[in-house]
Amino acid sequence: RRATPGEMATLPVVVEDEAALDRRSVGAPRPAGGLMAALGGFDRGVLRPTATKVTRRRAGADGYESVVERRGDGGRFVEQKDSAVEVGAPAHLVAMEAGVSRLVPRRWRATPAGDAWEPLAASARDDAAASSASTSGGARGAGGGGSERIRLVTYNCWFADVLFEERAAALLALVAAADADVVALQEVTPRLLEIIKRDERVRAGYALTDATSATLAPYGVLMMVRLSLLPPATEVALHALPSSMARRLLVAELRLRGERSVRIGTVHLESMDCNAKTRVQQLACIFGGDADAASETSVRASLDIVCGDFNFDDTEAEEAALPEQWSDAWRVADIVTGAGATVGSRRIDRVMVRAHAGGAGPARDGSDATLHVNSIATIGHDEVVEGSGVRPSDHLGLSVVLTVGASAGSTTSAAEAAGAVSSAS
Repeated sequence: RRATPGEMATLPVVVEDEAALDRRSVGAPRPAGGLMAALGGFDRGVLRPTATKVTRRRAGADGYESVVERRGDGGRFVEQKDSAVEVGAPAHLVAMEAGVSRLVPRRWRATPAGDAWEPLAASARDDAAASSASTSGGARGAGGGGSERIRLVTYNCWFADVLFEERAAALLALVAAADADVVALQEVTPRLLEIIKRDERVRAGYALTDATSATLAPYGVLMMVRLSLLPPATEVALHALPSSMARRLLVAELRLRGERSVRIGTVHLESMDCNAKTRVQQLACIFGGDADAASETSVRASLDIVCGDFNFDDTEAEEAALPEQWSDAWRVADIVTGAGATVGSRRIDRVMVRAHAGGAGPARDGSDATLHVNSIATIGHDEVVEGSGVRPSDHLGLSVVLTVGASAGSTTSAAEAAGAVSSAS
């Protein structure tokens, strides 16, 4: 515990003069053993000369340059201006200046040194793929003609403390019932992340885009992705958006069979009615729009699916900012279960698919993959504690089944769709 002010006043205070401190830090004998003994002591007056190659923006000009910076005896700094060489833009600087953070997904792994969430690597992906495929009823190979199905859940989790543990448990049960390949969550807090990380089903089958809460203060967006769908040494991207609420777009690339890939993004757009203009700006960054509205953070060319809490429904003004080549999954699905509203009477939790009318079309420029929405349903209707009136969230979630591939345009039978959505409702 912390000491009280009264206790602090009684603690002894040791004061040394500057000369004594200086004698102790420079040239004074060191205790036997330890790092300093191994290094032979330390004298700040003797520093080894160094040369460091630095990449930076060119002063007064576009582009980047590489220069050598030297430090001589005593740590004196000397810039070698004659060493400047023009170089290409470093990828990490380009990403940083565009407001993009690169994240390495993590998976649970038991090691001799102890259990931990470690960065996903090729070996981790390989040994997980077989177990994930064998234990999952997921849609690997469920479609015909070389197509493949993806089961997606998107959910705004509600950061409030109300029955928090019970709501978190109900959320994880819904994810398990849906047998989701991708789980896109909004309003995830560090507290909720810790509960997710302890779940054995999550540990066995999913990678997390953030396992340290680095992007979740005070809350943020998170994806859980089935291990077999992530390529080795993969990264996910977190794109900054125009926002006074730290809202960002999280993008992950799923690797399917036959070198086919699907890029999915999840977002929590600015809330409150007064922020409609900001939401339009955010949509321009994500989907594209007028040249004056789109910013450098636009990722519209790389996305196939965008889901999350849009904070507007298809009857509101912001709907006009969505490009025609994007379809609302609720409007084009073969089978729809539920009334659609996710908060009160509004359908603000959405799944948008890059597709032609009818739900099938090119997934992305230059890609031969097609997308088709087989079914969509609202989930999370039941109380977490009987009589409490509290559901898993103040939103309903969405459970979606999509087909990716050459025959993606094939329709879904009522029996197939019923089986897909009933377990998740």
